[in-house]
Amino acid sequence: MVIKFLIAFAFVISTVASVWSQDQNQKNQLAYQYYRDKEYQRAVELYQELYQDTRSESYLQFAIKCYVELKAFDKAEKMVKQALSGRSSSPNLQVLLGKIYAQAGEFDKSKKTFDKLVNQMGGTTSDAVLLANAFIAQQEYDYAEKVYLKAQKQAGSSYSFAFDLANLYSYARNYPKMIDAFLDALQQDESQLQNVQNRLQYTVYQQDDGSLNNLLKEKLIARIQASKSQTAYSELLIWIYLQDKDFAKALLQAKAIDKRQKEKGERLIPLGELATLNGDYGTAVKCYEYVISLGETEPFFVSAQTGYMQSLYAELTHTDIPQPDKVQTLVSQYQKFAGDHPNQDSYHQILPEYAHVLAFYAQSAEEANGLLVYALDNARLSAVQESKIKLELADILLFQDNIWESNLFYSQVIKANPNNDLGNEAQLKKAKLSFYSGDFLWAKGQMDVLRAATSKLIANDAFYWASLIDDNLGDDSLLEPLQVFARADLRQYQFKYKEALTSYDSVLTLYPGHGLTDDALYRKAILSIKLGENADAKMYLQKILDEHYTDLLADNAMMSLAELYASEGQEEKAVELYTQLLVDFSDSFYTTEARRRIVKFRDS
Repeated sequence: MVIKFLIAFAFVISTVASVWSQDQNQKNQLAYQYYRDKEYQRAVELYQELYQDTRSESYLQFAIKCYVELKAFDKAEKMVKQALSGRSSSPNLQVLLGKIYAQAGEFDKSKKTFDKLVNQMGGTTSDAVLLANAFIAQQEYDYAEKVYLKAQKQAGSSYSFAFDLANLYSYARNYPKMIDAFLDALQQDESQLQNVQNRLQYTVYQQDDGSLNNLLKEKLIARIQASKSQTAYSELLIWIYLQDKDFAKALLQAKAIDKRQKEKGERLIPLGELATLNGDYGTAVKCYEYVISLGETEPFFVSAQTGYMQSLYAELTHTDIPQPDKVQTLVSQYQKFAGDHPNQDSYHQILPEYAHVLAFYAQSAEEANGLLVYALDNARLSAVQESKIKLELADILLFQDNIWESNLFYSQVIKANPNNDLGNEAQLKKAKLSFYSGDFLWAKGQMDVLRAATSKLIANDAFYWASLIDDNLGDDSLLEPLQVFARADLRQYQFKYKEALTSYDSVLTLYPGHGLTDDALYRKAILSIKLGENADAKMYLQKILDEHYTDLLADNAMMSLAELYASEGQEEKAVELYTQLLVDFSDSFYTTEARRRIVKFRDS
């Protein structure tokens, strides 16, 4: 019987508590609704009840806000003093009382209250943190600063509470002091570098005009000059230059640290890779040349040689009109590298690029094929190396119009790399091959699948091709425009630019107003750039913007046109287009790069 009674009693208590909790939540929601609707008298009555029931400071705070809005400062003061009678040591309530005096216009009483709190503050870290947080909650940042500065004196260290001060200055938007505090924190403890970077990333790089970024660099450079042994400052400056994509200045700092720390070029390798990825090939080459200059016996010598070749390859393949002598120089360097590292991993790593240069730029496709086939038949390759070599072989076979064998090798790479970027790249290329061959439905099906690829570049590319086919695949009687366009794309891939231009012209003249018009114009613009005919390119791109502004390629055209003007030194016109792209195409793939270019031109 006793057990049954206890169970029943517990159930009743639980039920009552649940009902009371629901009633409290409903009352709180209603009070907040009144507060939000500026019905402060109704809100304060409910908040008072909630505070009486729970003694929660959050309800007290809301009640005080209501009294302040109602100009009932005496009632607010009375309510806080009553609360303080039971909790006289509460920093939150004491600061709140001083805030009420200030809001009532009694500034002397407010100052006395605040000054007394600071003067009587205890000597422990928790005393300082609690009081400072109370001032911060009431946006009394000057007094929070006084608390931290006093705490520093008590601790006997000008660097203690540096992070707290930095965060405080961030809240107060006192950015010069914020930067100094973060740098003080870093001087005290170099292991805090990542934390400092995270905070600066959040604060500094939200400033669109770049002024705070410049201030940070000025202060940091001054500290480096004053204390050259402080490695963390140089590390931070490198990080800032990398955020700005200013790889040349990052290289200067990296070399200085490398020499001081005797790192043997280790940090220059990833810097070179990053510069290559971002198109700063000149700086990438300098990174690798520095490591190579340290000597063959150093541990990063071969990595530097490999990176050096890859950066030269990236520069060549991203040049609109490669110079024949540069192509031949690169081929010679590949041949020397192959002679120095025969049948080694480093050679097989650069082999696909070597073969690509031979086939696409040096008119030596058969030689390229022979190198790739020999490696597949004779070399001990990793699974990734084998797939990359097969992928390049497929590209070269397509370049030679060997559609069937190209398709075969793409399929092998896809099978060996399910659901990874390498397999997705092969699948995208195989789908494009099908497009070139006129198998539009199959190509679209594959592109639709690839729209979910993890690589943003592949996903965006697949989205474009799927949309291109879907928008222009009519009934059988209307297939010819897309077929002509597909053949032109194949000729462009094979570097047969004149033939490609003729076919694109056929689309524009034989099928005026067709949905492929903007695509044909954009292709002609890109080919004109490759042929050095910039005036024609600008004409085609402007025509897209004038007549096809709502079509899929409008942002591509605007970015390409801006880049053309920038390359010709017309920076004002380029910035105008970059800015327009940010406004009219805010979700474009190019917005990040456009924003970076704007900042770069403004700083130069």
